[in-house]
Amino acid sequence: MPIIPISFTEHLPKAVFAKVIRRFMYNVQRQESHQQEKCERREFETRVVAAALQILGMSSLDDIPRLHKIPKSAQEGSQNITGKLYLHTVSKAILDTFICADSKALDIISSVLDEEEIEQIHATQMMSPDGRFMCRSPGCPATYKHDGKRRRQHEQQHDPPPVIADIILSDSNSERSVPDSSKKDDVYNYNCCLLSYGLLFTEFLDAVAEGDGDRNLRCWKMFLLHFKNDTGSTKYAVEALYYSLQVNSLLTPRQAYRLKWNRSVKGKASNVPLDLDLEHDNKALKEEVKELHRNVTVKAVNRLCKTQFVKRGMWRTMMIA
Repeated sequence: MPIIPISFTEHLPKAVFAKVIRRFMYNVQRQESHQQEKCERREFETRVVAAALQILGMSSLDDIPRLHKIPKSAQEGSQNITGKLYLHTVSKAILDTFICADSKALDIISSVLDEEEIEQIHATQMMSPDGRFMCRSPGCPATYKHDGKRRRQHEQQHDPPPVIADIILSDSNSERSVPDSSKKDDVYNYNCCLLSYGLLFTEFLDAVAEGDGDRNLRCWKMFLLHFKNDTGSTKYAVEALYYSLQVNSLLTPRQAYRLKWNRSVKGKASNVPLDLDLEHDNKALKEEVKELHRNVTVKAVNRLCKTQFVKRGMWRTMMIA
């Protein structure tokens, strides 16, 4: 953390000294935020390296891969096709092992099939013309909106009560393994979740930097599931859903193409999101308005706004030269 010299501050007026202190604290907060982001990225990168070491069968960074050995043709150059295929193979193994585990996928598919079978069973039950569930006792006119507890309690009041067959799912429900809470590894699950979220967010940042509209849309579809699951991100889930609806149904093909491929602008090293580029313009404009001091007028601010893009073009020309 930088230190303000005492000899520098003891001769300053109070107003100037307060301004220096505020600027100093602002720089400290920016440095702390930058260091925190750096630590979070390092934490994610360590998980990627650890997953790669386990997949390759390596005990250290200096070890030689024992499980997925590097082909000799892949070591000849960086633009070798064999090397890219080898990298894709290792990446796929990491995803299949730590993120897209077969057991989790089977559980999700089985739960979806169970819901569909239950809906089919409900569809075959006795329904009234207005779509309500009828009492299964012969001659009873009672109807219910849902096939729930109140319907079953009413049916049990009849003498004799109707015989109701239990719902038996055709899926191999009995063979499905139920996870044992005593064998659950919370540390392993935490690292797998961190690896999954980190890879998804890194893929999104890379899609923005490359200006890849198709990959950006795929990332937003995955974000929709995470935002919907998070109780505090409902508005983000709505925005993700609205973006997908715009591209696929609401807009014309030309408008959808422009929306999908016009979400970033060219920056110094890579593409920058449009909203972030606008924030940069707002910051530059506010600094120029602040320099006007007491000469701030509507006419002066309008003049600065009109020259904003001209100054940006001149700055880019100077940077290229």
